[in-house]
Amino acid sequence: MVIQSFLAVFLAVVSPHSADAWRVDLLEFAGASAEKLPLDPHIRNRSVAMLDVVDALLELGATSEAKRLGDRIPDWRRGMAHARYAEAVLLREGKSSLDLVRPSLEIANNLAAPERVEQEWHRTDILIAISKAWTAVGEFQKAKALIEGEQLEDYQVGVVDSAVAQAKGTTSSNVKERLLELQETMRLQLMDRSQTAIRSLLGLHLQFYSDETIRSEIESSIKAGWKGVPIEIQIRTLITLGNHAVQNSDLENAQRLAAEADGMVRSASFTPQWFIRLLAPVASLKHAAGQEGAARQMLDECRGLFDAANNEINSVYRNRTMVALAEGYLSVGASSEAFSAYLAGFEHSASNPNGRPQMQAIVQVACSYAIHAESENKEVSARLRTVGDTLSSPW
Repeated sequence: MVIQSFLAVFLAVVSPHSADAWRVDLLEFAGASAEKLPLDPHIRNRSVAMLDVVDALLELGATSEAKRLGDRIPDWRRGMAHARYAEAVLLREGKSSLDLVRPSLEIANNLAAPERVEQEWHRTDILIAISKAWTAVGEFQKAKALIEGEQLEDYQVGVVDSAVAQAKGTTSSNVKERLLELQETMRLQLMDRSQTAIRSLLGLHLQFYSDETIRSEIESSIKAGWKGVPIEIQIRTLITLGNHAVQNSDLENAQRLAAEADGMVRSASFTPQWFIRLLAPVASLKHAAGQEGAARQMLDECRGLFDAANNEINSVYRNRTMVALAEGYLSVGASSEAFSAYLAGFEHSASNPNGRPQMQAIVQVACSYAIHAESENKEVSARLRTVGDTLSSPW
């Protein structure tokens, strides 16, 4: 759960695509597919899938559709959906939209009541999501007051403080002080808190990229303190650093960081699943850094590995693996190969006799494809709908 939430932050980008009708329709179909899953005993799987679709709709800017779907989530994640909806609207429209989102903030707050949750971390997750919404409009005291005195899990510690610090903005006069705070957190070598610190350091890295001294110190601090952080996170951190370099037209540094990430993937003895899921975004970085030929070779290498060794990947994870590869192909403009990858992975779940993995594959592909594809591919859309229309027991 901790790693998934961390990756979600790493991978979240502002979608370059607007909420085109086909994208929204497909995501609403995916949400409806998730709702076919019986509550007993699948309330968690159903709720997780619905929240994933809500997040995808929010990323596309389809806030009304996200709110409607989120309000149908049957467990505590409904509070998360309402809080994230409020944050998205406030980030886009500012304080003028407070009256619009206030009912959602109240719903989220009510769902975080101690008597409404089964576990304390459910409650604090919702409160943190509400805090982020208030942070979006500069209500920093409200944001901090929500979690004051709460018993936070390690992965939750510092999240609101980091969001507030980022919203307030770090200046050249206080960046050194902020760096010392984050370096101290990293020295604790507590995995979850280190991940929160890394997120903050990455924000500073992008903000102060033009200052070579600060930029280098931040990169060094991350690498010196990430002991104990899963290698998957280390690799994705390098990718993020490299993407910052690309955004600043620093292709030399982008290529250096891509090479480091490539080396880490290849030396880690990953299973085929993780090799593909991590090498594909490295290839995307290489392409963005001007190494188009090398990037395409890496993606084709991943496809060859999947075709040759997919029997080594648990069938439940084959679809997710190919979603990562499809996104890599889309990032280099290879749409045909991307759609082929989506379909190849999806068929492994579509052939499963149980409806639950079929539904999960529909949601995974739809959320990725709707966000990343330049245009609709009728074959992919039709295949998802065909399987979704016939979802049934056994689940």
